[in-house]
Amino acid sequence: MIPPEARLDPKIVTPLLTVVAIDAIGVGVVLPLLPFYAEHFGATPFTIGALVAAFSLAQFIASPWLGRLSDRFGRKPILIASQFGTLASFLLLAVAPNLTLIFAARILDGLTAGNLSIASAYAVDHSTPRTRKQAVGIVSAAIGIGLMIGPALSAALAHISVTAPILGAAVLSALSIVATLVLLPNSERPAKHGQVPSLQHLATQPLTCAIFALLAAFYCAFAMYISQLALYMNARFLWHGLPLGPREVGIAFTFGGVVNIFVQFFAMRRIGRILTDSQLAIAAPALLGTGFVLLGLAHSLPLLAAALICTSFGAAFTRPTLMAALTLTVSGPSQGAVMGANGSLIAINNILGPLLAGFLIERHWFAGWSWAMAILMLLTLLGTLSLIIRRKWPAD
Repeated sequence: MIPPEARLDPKIVTPLLTVVAIDAIGVGVVLPLLPFYAEHFGATPFTIGALVAAFSLAQFIASPWLGRLSDRFGRKPILIASQFGTLASFLLLAVAPNLTLIFAARILDGLTAGNLSIASAYAVDHSTPRTRKQAVGIVSAAIGIGLMIGPALSAALAHISVTAPILGAAVLSALSIVATLVLLPNSERPAKHGQVPSLQHLATQPLTCAIFALLAAFYCAFAMYISQLALYMNARFLWHGLPLGPREVGIAFTFGGVVNIFVQFFAMRRIGRILTDSQLAIAAPALLGTGFVLLGLAHSLPLLAAALICTSFGAAFTRPTLMAALTLTVSGPSQGAVMGANGSLIAINNILGPLLAGFLIERHWFAGWSWAMAILMLLTLLGTLSLIIRRKWPAD
């Protein structure tokens, strides 16, 4: 029988999973459509890239402050405010008559894009150290579910009109607000003003900064991988004499999503009975790095499949393991601040990683692309080993 401290409360998990999944479906509806929607207003490829960067830059600036506000005023009120920002951005996007307002809509969404950070902090609030990886993983799995369903829904609605998917995303965003209001318990106590740490204070915590550095290497490598995998597969592999195309790439991404959901809902708790937290912190980036190395060596479909299996499982285990370690470096009143800073870290690497990967892939340096990602994971592995050897790893 599983002891209570090793289980997540289903009264918390179920509504949180519902809220995040609905929110992620809305995002998944818009993202595949956005380049084509912007092209409708005369956007060039560079402009489309700037549109993506504008969202990430706004998120980079705003995420830490949203996290701190959630520490100060409670997770649920700030989560709802963030969701209202997303809803407003979708409505503005749907009625935008020009590129200027499209940029304004994406910037607004970025400035209020604290949903993931605040939801993660909420999950951490309602977990124990033993269930921390599961709690963080549940949020990741919910996002994975949404980003799998969203694009399919977008494709179905696009047959109606170019704005129908965006309006559909707005409806889903409104539903996520209702779900948050009705389903999500408001059980956490807001921290007092003196308990909320400043961003400068977080920067003075050596262990927190060390885990942030490990996460930065992972986020950069993963952004490089996601952003250029399609072009890599198309350029290097054939199926029945034809280059791998959108269908095969879609299968690869769907497989990764399925693996992530499987790991978070079924495998994470079971693997915890076999490996300690520090052992998993070593094994996960090692597996992901192995997948990146195999990508550089792959010249056949079976080797490509092996690489995709390693990267999918490696990423699914690495993210919650490192994030769980991060949450254990700070106290409860600081979780929103640290998750907000983590959101900024994701945003900046979602700018830098694709730029670096694009530079390499554009020159057909496929081996350089794969080795750069492998080196980043080696740095993650070495940094983790250093903390474990010095008995600084914040788990076990």
